[in-house]
Amino acid sequence: MERFDSIVYGERITVLGTKNDTVSAMSVIETLPLTGKEARDRIIIQDGLKNETCLKKCDVLYAGNVVYPFDEIVNEFKRLMKKGELSGMSVRFYEFLHFNFDIAHYDRRGYIAYYNNSFVELWDRLLSTKLRYSIPAWRSDLQRIADELLKIMGKDNRNGKIHY
Repeated sequence: MERFDSIVYGERITVLGTKNDTVSAMSVIETLPLTGKEARDRIIIQDGLKNETCLKKCDVLYAGNVVYPFDEIVNEFKRLMKKGELSGMSVRFYEFLHFNFDIAHYDRRGYIAYYNNSFVELWDRLLSTKLRYSIPAWRSDLQRIADELLKIMGKDNRNGKIHY
């Protein structure tokens, strides 16, 4: 895995991935209209992840924290919801869940077993509350995803306000 770093408005942006993908991704990121305001920049980068194949293959970090791809996370949530099971959960979705909302587990299989391979149990025991109340304002990319997941489940976002 290659690592490519750049400083933009005093914040470190890191891209992790294959050599070709990291170089391509960083050249795309350098064209984005970043502002130096983390909450805004995370949304700008997230939008960039949506449109660029090289960015979809990499992990992009802003100030040391992953910027999560909106479509990839939301589509996997829908797929797991429809299936009703957690088996087949991608590594990225597992990391999204356990890095941001849950306790550490030994591995993805242990995580799936903890929730009895049940999407409903994961929702009821964890996401139905954590998506509403545990996201700091600077994690705008995460809040945007959480708002969409709550919408899919027929729930309101935190206060009915958009936070990004």
